Order: sequence, then C-alpha cells, then structure tokens
Amino acid sequence: MHQSFVSKHNYAQVSNTTGPTIVPANPPSIMNLNFPLSHFNTFVNAQVLADVNGMVGVAVAMQLDTTTSAMKMQVVSYCFNMAASSNVYPLVALGIYDAPVDHTGVAANVRYYPIKLSTYSAGACSAEGAITVDTTPVETSGNQTYAALVFFFRGVQKGNIDGFFSMNQVLRDVTFLQPLK
Repeated sequence: MHQSFVSKHNYAQVSNTTGPTIVPANPPSIMNLNFPLSHFNTFVNAQVLADVNGMVGVAVAMQLDTTTSAMKMQVVSYCFNMAASSNVYPLVALGIYDAPVDHTGVAANVRYYPIKLSTYSAGACSAEGAITVDTTPVETSGNQTYAALVFFFRGVQKGNIDGFFSMNQVLRDVTFLQPLK
C-alpha cells in the first residue's frame, strides 16, 4: 500500500518587478502586466492614486497550461507576502477563470477557492499552500484559463500595495512509498 501526496513545488525563477498605477475595482484589477504560463514570480510595487470605497480588489494572475494532461483537476501552489496602505486585512482567494489574452481584470465567471491568511500589522499578510482546482473551462469560447491570487478590500486608501507573489502550476504528482499507519 502507498499514499500519494503532492509536495510543495517552489522552484527558482527569474523574478520580475512590476510598478503599475492601479485602481482597485470590482471585478478586481490585475496588477501584473503579463500572464506567464504555469509559473509566476514577481515583486509588485503598485501605487493607488486615490481612496476607493466599497468592496474592491486587486489580483496577480498567470495562465494555466491545460494542454499537458487530459486531467482537468490540477494543483496550483502559491506563496505571497503583501502589505497595503489600507488599515484593513484583505479577503484572499485563488480564482480560476477563462478570459481572452488581453484582459485587465478578473472575469465575471470566476470560481473562488478561499485562502487562510497569517496577518501581521495593519494591512500586512502572508500565506503559503496549494489548492487542487478544476480547470474545466467555464465557457466554450476558446478563451485561455487563468489562476489569480485575488485580494478584496472593503475600501482602499491612497498609497502603495507591495508584495512578493509566487504561483506555480504543479504539472505532475509525486508518489512516495511509505507504510500506512
């Protein structure tokens, strides 16, 4: 007998730095300017130019590789540390959605998977883990499938949203033989 489990898949990548001016919105605005395929590492230093009220959000996104397997259930690992000028903690989720290549916000057809946070001083938080997600397309329009770390705030103050964000699509399972207890 054996147990199958997926280990953490964080591998070295060249880190990109992005410094956009963003407007948190609903649906959430995307902070990164490109959508890498199956892995993503970046430092974001985004500037919010004015206070924004209501339930608004920002996100970082990557394109999922759905051609490597007939399986529609795949694992996305994530790790992030972020801080915002707001004095409130965000609600965080991993979102899976279909959209055209040139989109600027998370699509309305998103499926959310909640993420448990570790919180620090006001507005600062981090999390690490992996989620098994359904990558079956929501619609049949031929759009690409994306994974996004989505951060919702009940209002955002003028200032910065800074953080290091990492997402990796696990393209294979790792099986270890070990005795069952």
